[in-house]
Amino acid sequence: MADGDQELCEEVRTQIRIGVRKILIDFEKVSYIDSSGIGELVGCAVFVKVHRGELKLCGMNSRVFSLIKLVSLHSVFQVEETEAEALMAFW
Repeated sequence: MADGDQELCEEVRTQIRIGVRKILIDFEKVSYIDSSGIGELVGCAVFVKVHRGELKLCGMNSRVFSLIKLVSLHSVFQVEETEAEALMAFW
């Protein structure tokens, strides 16, 4: 996620600004996340929460999820295994 983290979070911010309140980020194609990526995710989460939105994550491989757990962010983000489960969690 290192290369696209800022672009991803800018897109999240854009979606929130135009009125979207339910944001799902699918990590299916993400094999690696570094500290700047985690920082961007936290920034996205704060932005979404301040604007009364919901942010959910899904599709993380075990390596990425282990890092999220290591830094205790699994309690900050709602992480679902699949896209379908994450979408259902919005309702």
